[in-house]
Amino acid sequence: MWSEALEVVFPRSCAGCGTGPWPFCGACTASLVALEPPWCERCGRPSDRPVSSCRDCPPGSIDVARAAFLFHGPARRAIHRLKFSGWRSVADALAAAVVATGPPSADVITWVPLARSRLASRGYDQAKVLARALASRMGTPAIALLARAADTGPQARRSGA
Repeated sequence: MWSEALEVVFPRSCAGCGTGPWPFCGACTASLVALEPPWCERCGRPSDRPVSSCRDCPPGSIDVARAAFLFHGPARRAIHRLKFSGWRSVADALAAAVVATGPPSADVITWVPLARSRLASRGYDQAKVLARALASRMGTPAIALLARAADTGPQARRSGA
């Protein structure tokens, strides 16, 4: 009941641009670039022809990894709002958009845990929030399967290599 009251007083805005209607306005929805074949069958990297694996594939112990959207425009802005601006509800908007793309079936959804120092400064683990929102929409369990072995620092400050 409180969330509905807050929604009336403080309506949520578009996760992509911050000004249109929730969860993504028409312009941002049209600008989301869903990743689809042809691609690498293991990691989903766009390709001019289908390939079974590529240079960006995850380690051999991971069967399949996918991103639903190109990390550009409204998808990038929404992820940044989730990570850096505390918009936890963006996870629900992103999960709904991912499910709309018809993601591959999965036995489980997991996430790479946030380093303790980043968790302390941010107050929540955005990857965990997103994994749980996606798992809920897909009817798949979200299970913590990974442990962070080292604090590698912010990804945004790391080189591509």
